[in-house]
Amino acid sequence: MALNENRLDVAERILKPHLKEDPFDAAAIRMLAELAARIGRWRDAENLLRRAVELAPSWTAAKANLALVLGRMGRPAEALELLDDIFEEEPEGLTRFDAR
Repeated sequence: MALNENRLDVAERILKPHLKEDPFDAAAIRMLAELAARIGRWRDAENLLRRAVELAPSWTAAKANLALVLGRMGRPAEALELLDDIFEEEPEGLTRFDAR
């Protein structure tokens, strides 16, 4: 809820302790990655999203988020490769992703 309301300080105060208790919560890791991306910490966002994808390899949305971050980091070839993988795994998956 804090992320949706752009209260990043609150979101961070909630997510970090939660992840100390449950470091395998891929959804919380993805949320922390979103927070990092919003404040321009692209490398942190990339690392967190890679961890989320490692924990949940079939999670299309996390992979798409990672592709978006890679694109923003000026690494379009890696982003396109990841998007190709997503499309191969789930051809309908890309139609549900909104990169706004």
